Amino acid sequence: IVHLLDGGDVADVGDAAAWEIAEPDVREAVLGASRLSADEIVANGFVIGTLRGAFWALADGGDAEGVIVAAVGLGDDTDTTGAVAGARAGA
Repeated sequence: IVHLLDGGDVADVGDAAAWEIAEPDVREAVLGASRLSADEIVANGFVIGTLRGAFWALADGGDAEGVIVAAVGLGDDTDTTGAVAGARAGA
């Protein structure tokens, strides 16, 4: 969120978030999400799936509403994924 408050672009929020992540699987979920298609995302409420879904939704750089709609559109655990994506988008 600091990245966005400092005027950073929503599309770059994944890179900004990942630089302090020590756990390789979590870092890959954040950084690798944009390389996946919606069909490859399993946003099931578990940490890795939720982060993957949230950062996938952030990858197009849309506004907060568009990011939330994209995250919820993935299905599965929509409230968790939408909340994380929205928070990361600055909503």
